[in-house]
Amino acid sequence: SLAEVDLGVKMTLQSFLKDAGAGEAVWRRFRPSFIRAFNDAKDAAAAASSLSDDYVTKGEFRLLLSYLGYYATWFEVFAMVDGCSDGTTATDDRRISREEWEEGIEKVVAAGLSWAPYVALRSATSASFDEMDSNGGGYVLLIEFCAWLKAAEVEAATPAGLALAAGDEQLAAPPAAPAPKPAAKEAKPISTISPAGTAQALSELTTFLRAFAFAAPSEAVRREEAWRLWDPNGNGYLSLAEVDLGVKMTLQSFLKDAGAGEAVWRRFRPSFIRAFNDAKDAAAAASSLSDDYVTKGEFRLLLSYLGYYATWFEVFAMVDGCSDGT
Repeated sequence: SLAEVDLGVKMTLQSFLKDAGAGEAVWRRFRPSFIRAFNDAKDAAAAASSLSDDYVTKGEFRLLLSYLGYYATWFEVFAMVDGCSDGTTATDDRRISREEWEEGIEKVVAAGLSWAPYVALRSATSASFDEMDSNGGGYVLLIEFCAWLKAAEVEAATPAGLALAAGDEQLAAPPAAPAPKPAAKEAKPISTISPAGTAQALSELTTFLRAFAFAAPSEAVRREEAWRLWDPNGNGYLSLAEVDLGVKMTLQSFLKDAGAGEAVWRRFRPSFIRAFNDAKDAAAAASSLSDDYVTKGEFRLLLSYLGYYATWFEVFAMVDGCSDGT
């Protein structure tokens, strides 16, 4: 999942640098680029199941690692232009204005001729801004900047372009014929389900649902407080990783016990991506970025969806393995 990739990148950097603080600093610097690499990698291979295109599979892992490098480099160039400063600073707003682009063109071309050797950067001009600004909004977002770079690499059939094109041709391909269903297993008698286990499962589910009772329309003040906690960088968007952490913090705060909160979080964690994916495109997209993240206008729906999908997951887990819960 995106949350696992996010954590994996962090652990890799900390291990490589042999310094937890230094590794976390590098991880935070390039973190906005991880979702771009993840989304590009998760549909690189032909989907083996309906779940495949929501996650990176083992067969896509090598591409993911390559994409992390490409998108981190592109993010560094983007951040260099955004705010007219090197790297990510307080003046950055995660979008490039026409004025910022004009001022930064020379640095972009210089990067393209040295540490960021990509086709579009080497040939960047004033006109490139309009090529990137696909919705004519007057600003270039990171997703638009990356799409512009990727298109140039793919068109030029560079090594990066060939790697980045993996899976794109499948988007227009007809769906494969469904695999034959295996023979149904004999159902386990209902009498074998443990009443004690069912009670414990329902208790944890009840805890989860109560923790997110502020999804109710009347709880606007609590939702506003939660939004500020879940969106720590204040950019108005929640990634899957931020939602995952927000759920964990909410449960730990509700139970006033870090360990107990983490236990409930782990139990229902497989359901969070389902709620996230359903919520992130609930509202009309205000920008090309909106459908990759949950916006503030979609937050109340997300909280409701977390409850629905957690409940459905509990039923699923009860049947899976013929046992109560996971």
